[in-house]
Amino acid sequence: MLANGSSPCNDGALRYHLIDLVQTDDGRGPALPHGVSFRQLADPGFDSSFALFDAFLEEEELNPRIRPVPQRLQCLIDSGKAFPPALALTRAQVGRDFQQQTPTREEFLTRYAELLRAALEWQPASGYFLAEARVEEVGYLSEGDFAWIVGSNATSVSWISGDYFVYSNPRDHFRLNQRHLDGIRRWKAPAFGAASA
Repeated sequence: MLANGSSPCNDGALRYHLIDLVQTDDGRGPALPHGVSFRQLADPGFDSSFALFDAFLEEEELNPRIRPVPQRLQCLIDSGKAFPPALALTRAQVGRDFQQQTPTREEFLTRYAELLRAALEWQPASGYFLAEARVEEVGYLSEGDFAWIVGSNATSVSWISGDYFVYSNPRDHFRLNQRHLDGIRRWKAPAFGAASA
């Protein structure tokens, strides 16, 4: 809720977009005007022609290569920022779901929204927690940072980066409490195609 009583989800602002991927001087990247900062949130696979991005754009910067996602999904993504594991788990799962096929933009957005809602609903049961990093990994993790821990095994933990990827590191890279680790529950994504069945 904003100070004026309005919700950022209902103010009409559009900051999440499906953007075509094009060849740039640095490789493949979003078809954005020069100087626009962005963060990729998800894509349907390595060879995709588009991806989902977080980018502040003015209305006059929108074009057929930049399509805002529906307002309801804008709100779900905003909610996901309050629980970053939801965005990371959704990103990983939607990529796995479309490994063997190339979805349309609508199919991708439908599945992304389904997964994100399920991950957000999972939060109270997840047992995920923040843990302090003991090591430095340039560009990923700084000693003293706190990262969401979303899984563990005998030797490593899975954690969420600031750009919503799931990484795995040795347990001793974080200050951990075994009781917390024992409380982590594995997220089970909704079956692919369940929403359309």
